[in-house]
Amino acid sequence: MRTNYSAFSGCGMLHRENQDRIYLSLQEDKRVVQSAEGSVLARRIVLAVFDGLGGEQCGEKAAELAARTLEANETMTLTALCRTMNDAICRHMQENGIRSMGAAAAIVRIENGSITACNLGDSRIYLIRAQKMLQLSVDHVFFMGGRSRPVLTQYLGIPEQEMLLEPTLRETALRSGDKLLVCSDGLPEVVDDAGILRILNDTPMKDAARVLYRAARESGGKDDISVIVCEVISGNGEQ
Repeated sequence: MRTNYSAFSGCGMLHRENQDRIYLSLQEDKRVVQSAEGSVLARRIVLAVFDGLGGEQCGEKAAELAARTLEANETMTLTALCRTMNDAICRHMQENGIRSMGAAAAIVRIENGSITACNLGDSRIYLIRAQKMLQLSVDHVFFMGGRSRPVLTQYLGIPEQEMLLEPTLRETALRSGDKLLVCSDGLPEVVDDAGILRILNDTPMKDAARVLYRAARESGGKDDISVIVCEVISGNGEQ
C-alpha cells in the first residue's frame, strides 16, 4: 500500500525537555524521530507514540526505552510486545532505584490492507473516514475527586505484581483515502475533533502533523504534543 505521512513531536507549555517519543517503521526504514514526512510504498508499516510519565528525566527515559524495545522486537504480537516494553521499563526502575516512571503508548500496525491499533493509557488512535473521526483506542483513565487530571489505569511501567497489563487491541480494514491520527493526549485535550478535521482538510499531508502541534500550542497546550498523521492512498480496495 502507498501511504503519505507526517510526524512531529515537541514540548508543551510546561516542559523544557520533550518527554514524548515517536517511532516510525516504514518498510526497511526504522527510526525514532522528532519530525518526519514523506510517502512510502510498503507492505507493513508501524507507527507509535510514547508519552513519558514520571518527571522530565524519568518520563523521557521510559518513552525512549519503549521506542527502542519496539524497534528491536517489532515482529512480536502486539500483546507480547507490550509486555516486553513493560519489562524493559520495570527492569530499568529496579536497577536504578527509581520508584515510578512509565509511558502511555499508542501503536498502529498496518499490514495486508488492515490496521491493528493497540494502546495503553490516554494516547490516542483515530481513523478518519468520510469526514468523521472514529477513536480506535480506549482511554485507560480513572477520575478521582480533588484531582485536576485523571489517573492512568494502564501504562508501560507497571510492575507485574501490582497490576495485570491489559492493552486495548482493535483491528479494522482500511480503505483508500482513509487517514490515521496517532497522538499523545497533549493534542486532543486542547483541540477538539472539529478543529482537528478542519486542519486535516485544509493542510497538505506533509505539513499536517506540524500544524496540529502548532494548533495545540496556540490553544495553551501544557503537555508535550506528539502527532503522526498518515493517509492511505491504496489499501485493500474496499469501498
